[in-house]
Amino acid sequence: MHITHHQQRFWIKHSQTVLAVAAVLSFLAALVCAHAWWQARQLNIAYQHHTIVKQPIALHETQKAYSIGYLQAKNGQPTQAIKSLMIAEASDNPDIRVRGQSVF
Repeated sequence: MHITHHQQRFWIKHSQTVLAVAAVLSFLAALVCAHAWWQARQLNIAYQHHTIVKQPIALHETQKAYSIGYLQAKNGQPTQAIKSLMIAEASDNPDIRVRGQSVF
């Protein structure tokens, strides 16, 4: 395959821009992954310290609802556990849905 003079000039002229855009996109992707990791870590810390039980549950936070329901069932609070686990059972994720059904 032969590269023409025009193609060569184009790539020389625009290679810095292409690399800069790729670097910025990679950095943004790393930030998104770091934020997701940080949120998961905060959930794990709250679960370990049992402070997650005191947090309110939003309907879209099914993993958090399952964790709270599991701790409430473990601590002998079946009424609150059932409410939390019902949110987990409404999850789109089949794994969380099955775990929410199998606590009791």
